[in-house]
Amino acid sequence: MFLRLQYTGKADRGKIVHMAHAPHFVSTIHNGRMRLKQTGNRWELFGRDGTDQATDYTDTMWTLVLEYIKRGIPHAERALILGIAMGRTPHLVLHQWPKARVTGIDWEPALLDLGRTLGVSKQDPRFDFMAGDAQEIIPRLEGHFDVVLVDLFDGGKVAKAVTDPDFQKRCAHLVSPSGMMCINYFNQPKVVKGWTAFFPKREDITYKTNGLALLAGNEYLPPDRFL
Repeated sequence: MFLRLQYTGKADRGKIVHMAHAPHFVSTIHNGRMRLKQTGNRWELFGRDGTDQATDYTDTMWTLVLEYIKRGIPHAERALILGIAMGRTPHLVLHQWPKARVTGIDWEPALLDLGRTLGVSKQDPRFDFMAGDAQEIIPRLEGHFDVVLVDLFDGGKVAKAVTDPDFQKRCAHLVSPSGMMCINYFNQPKVVKGWTAFFPKREDITYKTNGLALLAGNEYLPPDRFL
């Protein structure tokens, strides 16, 4: 019931957004040159080989994931998203939990700026967006989050931070006792191994070649399918 998500591109140092001619492109620090596509009033972001990165396709994936998470967490006060690109996912979170406050982090300043310019991420007092490396920002965050989404990639691979034990520990401590974390591992399930030391409950969900891991603690009250 889920869709595939792929990340592509090699790192470069550019940050210039080219909006003058079609097709449109944005150059990013870590994911290289990415393509923008406009359909009506909506903008989608693709890797340079055409794979979906922030599109209607990935929106559907996260919508289905969040709908499932809500079965076990009907009320969420705070949500944390690591890897928000142009800021589409926070709106999907608010659709499920309208009263939640959403913190979003991305290491591509160009994408955050682009999202605001194109109206993908609209001004909302419930949002707190930060540009920077999640490994540097996570230690500064305080309190607990009911829902944490980890969507960190470097090119076509899961970012190295996801497998760093210290990063895993710091992120795990931010999840509320009855909360849940979802890790998008694409086709690299081994990156989830270290996280299970902090979360006794795990369920993997897939669509085609994309895999995501749902992780929760002992106080999480699961829906019928969660093992």
